[in-house]
Amino acid sequence: MPQWSLRFLMLLVTLSAMLMWVFRAAIIENVFWAQCVAVVLATAIGCFAMYALAFALASLFASMTGSILQPTRSRFHPPAVDQRDAAEEPQ
Repeated sequence: MPQWSLRFLMLLVTLSAMLMWVFRAAIIENVFWAQCVAVVLATAIGCFAMYALAFALASLFASMTGSILQPTRSRFHPPAVDQRDAAEEPQ
């Protein structure tokens, strides 16, 4: 479990309150700079959300097709041999 300090949590709540104040100023009070900040933040959050969604869909399709379970072997690296199996084989 992550253990966060009280100072970090207070900073997080303060930043969230300031962000909500900017969004409120952009929507209700029709302040131009707040609208610009809100658009930039919404665009950045949207980009990160689309990035996460793309990886989630790729992971879902890979697990459905089974390709995520099949490791590929390089022609430059021979397959690893378990030392216990190698010791039990007669020579």
